[in-house]
Amino acid sequence: MCKNIGEKNCLKEYSAVYDEWEALEIIERVPEIEIINDAYYLPHRPVFKVSSTIKVSPVFRALARDGNGLSLNAYLYRGPNLRELILDVLDRFRTYPIALSADIEKDFLQISVTPEHRNFLKFSYNHENDEAVNRHCRVVFGMCSNPFLLAVTISDLLDNTLSEYVDFVLKLRHSFYIDNCVTGVSNVQEIESFVSKAREMISKGCFNLRGWESNVRNKAIFKYEGDTNVLSLVWNLDRDSLKCSVNNEILEKLTEMTKR
Repeated sequence: MCKNIGEKNCLKEYSAVYDEWEALEIIERVPEIEIINDAYYLPHRPVFKVSSTIKVSPVFRALARDGNGLSLNAYLYRGPNLRELILDVLDRFRTYPIALSADIEKDFLQISVTPEHRNFLKFSYNHENDEAVNRHCRVVFGMCSNPFLLAVTISDLLDNTLSEYVDFVLKLRHSFYIDNCVTGVSNVQEIESFVSKAREMISKGCFNLRGWESNVRNKAIFKYEGDTNVLSLVWNLDRDSLKCSVNNEILEKLTEMTKR
């Protein structure tokens, strides 16, 4: 891994990501006296980005197997599936004349891991010629329990909202598909109020509900024209239409006729 990073001259950038995470308390350095404690070490690798201000970022492999042939995900409690059915979310989304879509910024990184469980999220990397041992303080992307953890966190957040907002909370609760908020309002006058109230409620859990998109122009809306994505579908904001994105090259290969 280090050789691969070195060849691309990204070692400093790779270390800078960890330095930033440590400053933001996303990870923490493990004291020497705790390094020998029972732990699980997550393997990680760099992912290089061409069209991005960040050249390289680490990806942790929760599916990598240990000496017993089991991965971190094999040990984790996955939790029940609390996600809304995607078709139900889309059906409700299409009932509104004014559609709204947003997502939670860095959703999993806003969820803290209880201190006694952080030793199972350790990792090591070469930092300034020293083998540094760190551990994650926040939920790690790629863990099988993530959708459940995010769902119960949002649910608990909404459960503790003032009772006077019960109708709004019910609507918001059924508008989430993982970190995507997909909903709508009945008229233009409701847009700013809904966006403001939704952001305020979610921010109480340190979540940032951002990137609002709609088929109607409004100062509270980030994007209101052209194509965008909503729950893996292509949403044309000008026509307010949905369609599937099809890769014709793959489709042609799948439907290619043979002589057999």
